[in-house]
Amino acid sequence: MKIISVSTNIWKSPVGWWKAVPGKVKECDYVVEERKCKILAVYTFDGVSKKDKDRRIAFKGLKKVEDSIIVDRITERLDLSRKRGERNSVRYFEL
Repeated sequence: MKIISVSTNIWKSPVGWWKAVPGKVKECDYVVEERKCKILAVYTFDGVSKKDKDRRIAFKGLKKVEDSIIVDRITERLDLSRKRGERNSVRYFEL
């Protein structure tokens, strides 16, 4: 299972424009919204937009996952801790 994590420390929502590689994002099954290394929500998405002028993409058809089995599995297995100085708001994981 491939996951993309977006840090919403500043924007407070996974809806928006993110600096990410569209090809890598398309391979992901879920989007995890995280704030201060804690998972707030897990989403599925239908696709990604084309890059805008600032080379950012947006998620299309973002839907919150309500299945507690999936959310619990991701929450238990995903380590969102960061190394000192690491700031990238978009990260990729494989569980």
